[in-house]
Amino acid sequence: MTLPLARLRFSLRGVLLFVLLAACSCSWLARARRTVLARQEFRTSAGSQLRMVTAEAFGTNRKSPCSFEKNVVPNADAVGVAKVSAIRRLWGDEAIQAILIPRNDSASHLEAAESLFPEAQIVCLSSGK
Repeated sequence: MTLPLARLRFSLRGVLLFVLLAACSCSWLARARRTVLARQEFRTSAGSQLRMVTAEAFGTNRKSPCSFEKNVVPNADAVGVAKVSAIRRLWGDEAIQAILIPRNDSASHLEAAESLFPEAQIVCLSSGK
């Protein structure tokens, strides 16, 4: 009696192709996970210095004519709502529509925000004086 699995035969090309596809998908997942962790670490380290408008809040509030987001974010009506992949949402990431940075904040926060949140609009706020 032969087992059904004993009849399965794979060519070396097929096995190498499978290994290549598995490696590429694992690499993509690892990169997405590193991105999520870096974004979460930036949000906790920035604390209350920066205000981040999530895409969910932006999508809800942009219908209101006097919302803070609509008045501060340029082209609020013309801009689409930001999105992140489903895998990143499962890991706790959320799309950031806008990041409001005080004018006197360090340039490192600005550069980090631009690189970590490419979907977000970066808005520098004046001190109002």
